Amino acid sequence: MAPLDIIIPIASGLLLVLGLVGVFLPALPGIPLALAGFVLYSWGTGFEKISLTTTIVFAAICVFIMVLDLVAQLLGAKKMDVSKAGQIGVALGTIAGLFFMPWGILVGPALGGFIGEFIHEQDVKHALKAALGAMIGTLCTAVIKVILIIIMIGFFVVALVR
Repeated sequence: MAPLDIIIPIASGLLLVLGLVGVFLPALPGIPLALAGFVLYSWGTGFEKISLTTTIVFAAICVFIMVLDLVAQLLGAKKMDVSKAGQIGVALGTIAGLFFMPWGILVGPALGGFIGEFIHEQDVKHALKAALGAMIGTLCTAVIKVILIIIMIGFFVVALVR
């Protein structure tokens, strides 16, 4: 057994687990780490255990999820009939939230949406709807990311045991 036969599965497994942890600790890029682990194992086994087609499909899904993650807070706020000011607040809150990990990524968009909408509408109830929409968007993508990474881990484990 060559050293790479041991190193690749261990490194791949660690990257997949770090990816899962990264869903909850936004300082870690969850989806990119999980994808790196998946691709490393697929490539490291010559695409015999996990096919190139499967790897490409997962890569495409991961890219889609990363793009969706960037706009989810805005979509959630928009679904709650938030004004442009509230949407701008969500976007600015998302950026500001990156500096206050890990909770900033959830609180930032909600607080930004609340402030932006309150400035525009002068209505606390409507501003709370903006905050709720931003939080729902963030939580929905978190659930999607967890499901995707768990499926990737499942493929990895099945490939390891066969």
